[in-house]
Amino acid sequence: MLFKNPPDHMRLRSLIQVVFTSCTADDFLPYIQETADTLLDRVEQAKRMDIVADFAFLLPSMVIARVLGIPADDRQLFRECSNTIIEAIDLTRTPDTLHRSRKALFRLAIYFQELIEKRTQHLQNDFISKLVIAGEQQGRINKEEVLAACILMLIAGHETTVNLISNSIFALLRHPEELDKLRERLSLIPSAVEECLRYDSPTQMTARTASETMSIGGVTIKKGQNVYIWLGAANRDPAKFQDPDKLDITRSSNHHLAFGSGIHMCLGSSLARVEAQIAINTLLRRFSNLQLETDDLQWRELVGFRSLKALPVSFTI
Repeated sequence: MLFKNPPDHMRLRSLIQVVFTSCTADDFLPYIQETADTLLDRVEQAKRMDIVADFAFLLPSMVIARVLGIPADDRQLFRECSNTIIEAIDLTRTPDTLHRSRKALFRLAIYFQELIEKRTQHLQNDFISKLVIAGEQQGRINKEEVLAACILMLIAGHETTVNLISNSIFALLRHPEELDKLRERLSLIPSAVEECLRYDSPTQMTARTASETMSIGGVTIKKGQNVYIWLGAANRDPAKFQDPDKLDITRSSNHHLAFGSGIHMCLGSSLARVEAQIAINTLLRRFSNLQLETDDLQWRELVGFRSLKALPVSFTI
């Protein structure tokens, strides 16, 4: 087993929350901007790029590596493991997927266990060290909780942000009038990111366990049953959003559920938003005449996630 004693969910969330209150997304703004510029420098002369492989994947992977305090050179390990684990938690999973996911989890566990031990002995200014300190302040250090937090941050903080950036750029390319509007008014970028989150949510589904028996829409849900919630459908609810199938980057009332809600609200949502805003802003400032190179795009075969395999584009400087 990966954990001898499965970490308590609420205590784990509390630990992560304590760390995030002392280390906000704003702390990483200069690094995110520097990384975005560096990645676009690499493709500038070619005047074409794959948004997914060259930009949307590399940016959050390098940022999360910085947050966790791990070498950016190890990002390929994280990409491989993240992809496999995401497939295992999706409804399309197979026995083979579950087997590969367990192997990926153990690879990550071994990697992080060694890093956690180093940070326990020699604290630094990174997420793992702050988790250790937070554990001490709460009365005990549970290295399994720190390990679980690292794996959670890696998967949740990386995979969904890749999809957020690539899906947002794809949606704008499919709606050139909105893209032109955004180029003319870059101040609309925060609003545009929120609309892209609603329009094409990176995470399409989440799950909950009923804490009590209840009836919703004429269906009885018994206590203890698993309930699958379609975030993508909720974000296109005509009772909640006017013209829900329309991409409108100036939408003012946009209370979407792309990051969940309530006590289950994604802890990394602020960091994901900042990364997407900087990514889109930098791309539009640096390159003009951004165009899809093909209409034959492929999506990963997942039910709970909207994830492009590639997004090839061309541009002028």
